[in-house]
Amino acid sequence: MHDAKELAKGYAGWFRWVEIASIVTFWSLVAALVWKAFPYAVKSPWVVAAALAAGYVMADFASGWCTGSSTPGAPPRRPVRPDGDSPFREHHVDEKAMTHHDYIETNGANCLVAVPVAAASLLIPLGVQGLEGLGLFALCAIGSMNMWVMMTNQFHKWSHLDEKDMPWLLPTLQRWHLVLNPTTTRCTTPRPSPATTASPPAG
Repeated sequence: MHDAKELAKGYAGWFRWVEIASIVTFWSLVAALVWKAFPYAVKSPWVVAAALAAGYVMADFASGWCTGSSTPGAPPRRPVRPDGDSPFREHHVDEKAMTHHDYIETNGANCLVAVPVAAASLLIPLGVQGLEGLGLFALCAIGSMNMWVMMTNQFHKWSHLDEKDMPWLLPTLQRWHLVLNPTTTRCTTPRPSPATTASPPAG
């Protein structure tokens, strides 16, 4: 486990610009996916509803894997996301640290990972005769999964907030176990050991 201040310093200034670009790109791709799916969705709303639900379930498994890759035992740097996971792993030492991060710092790295999936989703054909429903289901399911996985850090951040500081609907969603709740967070977030939090010896 690393010191909280050390992990906070690992968030490089240049990476913030990468995160900003990733957020803009991700939401642009989401808009493109909605635009592509909409003409077919109005004709087959139940296909869309089933696909969104399937994506939610798939995201539960995928987000578990993504979160596990940022556990305290993981190496502090990985080539895929240089410096991007420092803000996330910082809260393993100081569980309130995550609540002080802005939208960019909280979600930028996840958007970076989600961009290739969103871009690939746009390649799914919807106009193939006889396969329109299958194409629509695949597009919406993958898009839904990608969205929920991208939101992992945001939900995790909200689970560390005091209830008075939460968005108005969030406590209800947490009680229904539709998003990460504080009880689950306390069970999965490791407590820092005395060796981790102790001040360095003088001298």
